[in-house]
Amino acid sequence: MKQIQVKKKGNSTWVGIVVPVGSRDEENRIKGISHFTEHMLFKGTKNRTKEQIKREMDAYGATLNAYTGEEVTCYWVQIDNKYKDKAVDLLTDMVENPVFDKIELNKEREVIMQELKMYEDNPLYHIWDLSQTSMFPLTSGLGITIIGTKESLYKINQEEFKVFHEKYYKNPTLIIVGDIEEDVIDVFQHDVRFAQELKYSYDTVIKEREGISQACMTVSGVVPFLSHSSISSCFYLEMMKALCNAFSGRIFDVIREKNNLVYSTYFTYELLNCGTIIWSVFAGLDAKNIDKARRLIDEELTRPFTSEEVEFSLKKRIGEISLMVDSTATYGNRIVKSLNRQIPFQTYNNDYKLALNDVSYKVNDYQRGMKFNRNKLVAIVPKEK
Repeated sequence: MKQIQVKKKGNSTWVGIVVPVGSRDEENRIKGISHFTEHMLFKGTKNRTKEQIKREMDAYGATLNAYTGEEVTCYWVQIDNKYKDKAVDLLTDMVENPVFDKIELNKEREVIMQELKMYEDNPLYHIWDLSQTSMFPLTSGLGITIIGTKESLYKINQEEFKVFHEKYYKNPTLIIVGDIEEDVIDVFQHDVRFAQELKYSYDTVIKEREGISQACMTVSGVVPFLSHSSISSCFYLEMMKALCNAFSGRIFDVIREKNNLVYSTYFTYELLNCGTIIWSVFAGLDAKNIDKARRLIDEELTRPFTSEEVEFSLKKRIGEISLMVDSTATYGNRIVKSLNRQIPFQTYNNDYKLALNDVSYKVNDYQRGMKFNRNKLVAIVPKEK
């Protein structure tokens, strides 16, 4: 197993194993198997029962968890320094030796069904699924949610798990951030996958829903390539977060403070393994104000940034990242992102000041390349009585 080990002072160590597989790798007929596999790895190995897995980390007050994305799956532990070797042993066993017990998989399927209902019933969750699935075709790997569908989940059996695990779990990377002797770096980035250009739709989608009083909306867009390196694209988007979000951010200031349309609004993005960017602005508001909010979002995203805004936001984002990477857990999870985004983690986690400063001089050039005025509106609104 390839390794990245980073020495970092503190009382706890973050241990993670990242596997370069996610929902984009799946066949549509068994959509959700990456996430389902993540759940099943907690249900027993050739060496441990599920009860032993649950109790082993609890005994040390550690946190054991995992997550699945479109392109990666990560299993991780945050633990007291002196027990880090036990975390490595447990995670390695989980990733390499799962048993996929038939009884357990049938029980866990019902748990995931409840998770699926939770996402579908909450507009704040469902708006993101609706935005993505209505934007991308089924052939893209992004047209069905990470969790899958009721129909696809019931098609996943023990043999499907074994085939999936054998195919995709061959090349994991062990990441340790914290109490180690010296840095070890065996891998710098994942291979580029899904290099074909994404097809997407900007058709407006408005869904009515009973039992809610507030609408929620996203304005989103896809940028296949910015004609820049992944490093430049990533740090430009990091600058956009600072320029748009929080009290001093442009989107927050105009949509909330000046027009009083929302309580919550923010800019976010995803940078895929192939370099494609998916960006979004979220807002929760009265349905009657959706058109106004979209117009304001379009205006603020396309209006050039002043030198004062850029200078302020540069300092702001440097401070935000500095606080984030102080945590071994955040540092480790940023390594996971950097591997998939084709960015050296040292640049992402250590040299971010220089990288942000470099893109700050070209913010408005990047802004023009993003073509923010070409976008898709998706909204969930209260059903009229």
